[in-house]
Amino acid sequence: MVDSTETSPEVMLQFYRMLYPFKSVFTWLNQEHTPKDLFTHREFAFTLQGDVYLRYNCFSNADELKKQVCALNPTRFEIGPMYSSRPSERKLARSVKSGKLFTPLKRELVFDIDMTDYDGVRTCCTSAGICKRCWAFIANAVRVLDAALRTQFGYHHLLWVYSGRRGIHLWISDDEAMGLTDELRRAIVGALTVIEGGKEMAKKVNVRGTGTKGQPGELPPSLWHARDEGSRMWYRLMDDQECFLSEDGWRTLLKLVPDKKIVDTLEQRWEKQPGLKSSKKWDELKAEVKDTGLRNFAALEDIILQYTYPRLDAEVSKHRNHLLKAPFCIHPKTGRVCVPVDPSRVDDFDPNTVPTVMQLLQELDRAGEGASWENTSLKQYVDMLDRHVASILDDVRRRERTKVVLQTGLVVDKIMSVSSTNSQLSSSTSSTSSSAPTSTSNGNPNTLNSSSALLFGFLVSVLSLFGIFMMSGLIWHRLVIRRRMIDEMLRANTPSQRRELRRPQLWDVLVVPGHGFLRYRDTQPLAAERREMKSPPPQDSAAPRDSLWKRLIAHTPREITYLFSPPSIAQVADSSLSSHPRMELPMDNSHVQLSVLIAMPRRPDPLSNSSKDVGLKNHRSLYEIVIGTTNVLYRDSDSNLDSQ
Repeated sequence: MVDSTETSPEVMLQFYRMLYPFKSVFTWLNQEHTPKDLFTHREFAFTLQGDVYLRYNCFSNADELKKQVCALNPTRFEIGPMYSSRPSERKLARSVKSGKLFTPLKRELVFDIDMTDYDGVRTCCTSAGICKRCWAFIANAVRVLDAALRTQFGYHHLLWVYSGRRGIHLWISDDEAMGLTDELRRAIVGALTVIEGGKEMAKKVNVRGTGTKGQPGELPPSLWHARDEGSRMWYRLMDDQECFLSEDGWRTLLKLVPDKKIVDTLEQRWEKQPGLKSSKKWDELKAEVKDTGLRNFAALEDIILQYTYPRLDAEVSKHRNHLLKAPFCIHPKTGRVCVPVDPSRVDDFDPNTVPTVMQLLQELDRAGEGASWENTSLKQYVDMLDRHVASILDDVRRRERTKVVLQTGLVVDKIMSVSSTNSQLSSSTSSTSSSAPTSTSNGNPNTLNSSSALLFGFLVSVLSLFGIFMMSGLIWHRLVIRRRMIDEMLRANTPSQRRELRRPQLWDVLVVPGHGFLRYRDTQPLAAERREMKSPPPQDSAAPRDSLWKRLIAHTPREITYLFSPPSIAQVADSSLSSHPRMELPMDNSHVQLSVLIAMPRRPDPLSNSSKDVGLKNHRSLYEIVIGTTNVLYRDSDSNLDSQ
């Protein structure tokens, strides 16, 4: 039991205002982001303080639901079906004058597994108690039921939710499950029910077909998986629960064995061994059953099913108007949140570690102002629900697309049928008006085929014209956009942003201290050296021609090329010599080293009228020839170098 202060009205109000994921629950129930009848016509029931019960509430959206929940501050609230009318207007719908009926239309297929139904086989806890040891029964029930519903019934959207105390709930949101009638729900529950009978009945598993005295009936294939799952956990369950350790336990076991001789033998033996473990008793039973026939061996399988198969609360699942507690509610007895459970990791789930409402509020306080459930341990469970909702929404969209395709096909079929009917009528009219029967009166099939071909050709022509129109519009739109870009570039004073070519720096001056260098009159020209570029081909040589593709591109109007690449301003880079640092003037009567360089640039390529204001083409590199270097005397009083 939990302290009553942990589920006080003040605590619950803070939980509803700051932690409950109303939007996620709304999307899960509505199966769409925009409200529709699946949510607006759905019933919500509130349990208030003092066990006051309010039914037939309905809301238009998640915000309205949150507002009402915070106003009523219930200890919990439950979810019902979607009705033919809004539940709040049920009296008007039930009136004779309205001509309507207030009936449930859609509802998730739900299942409830309660731990109290296992009190006859568990020994660790009783009544409302639950622990990690007896949770093994629930875990096996989840594995068996989840596999059966997916493989045998084809359902996909299964949401398992811990009840907050001693059980687990299952919500199936598949469209096929939502529309099941009460009769079909009872049929599904009957197919999944194996454990039947009260406390006074020892053998509760009677699912085998008709057999003979020595040959038992066959176990239905739908229960093979349940039998295998029970067999895998059987010895672990016996060691943990010791179901057959007490005298009542092993006597109940022997009541399930059909062979009277085996029962008498084991009864005499086990009376003398009161402390014999359950697993040892089971091994001795298997040894006695060995080589005694298939009937006793089948009894062992039925025993495993009776102790491990899921025990369902059938009344919860049979009726659409049955209410079930909403996920993420707080259980008033334990203070724990009804959180989703991952069926693939159900064995690792521990009900005693599920967060309580007080724990979540403390985590919220530590997170600071503006925090929400995303800052608490509730986040992993809300994310699990959101992933489940995402899969439902994907399935809904897939169904909508399929519905559109089918409706389109029905329209085309209807047009074809109308066309064929008109063709037949016109053909019969022409044959009736004819004065004498001829061979053309038997030509109705050909007329029908020709009409169908004409209709098909008409549809293809319309679709083709529509495609051409759309493609032309796209091309025109792209041309207009490119032309606007060019106009903007011309209005943006582009020439002022363009850099002119500069003549390269032809003189490099280096100050060299010291004496004894040659005078300028003693210098001799050095060998010339040509750099950077290969010699241009002679004018009369046969230069290689461009490919046909390049020539076609060169003659293509720029408006067409702008469809594939936008215009751009060509940037002209300065010469590498222009960035050379300028030296300070050398000292008077010092020697400097002089390099003579001749730069011979080619003429630039001519610019077309359409590109003069848009950008410049690339220029060809310079030819540079070094004449020679020497050391000369520098005098500050002269404007030229000393030539003495």
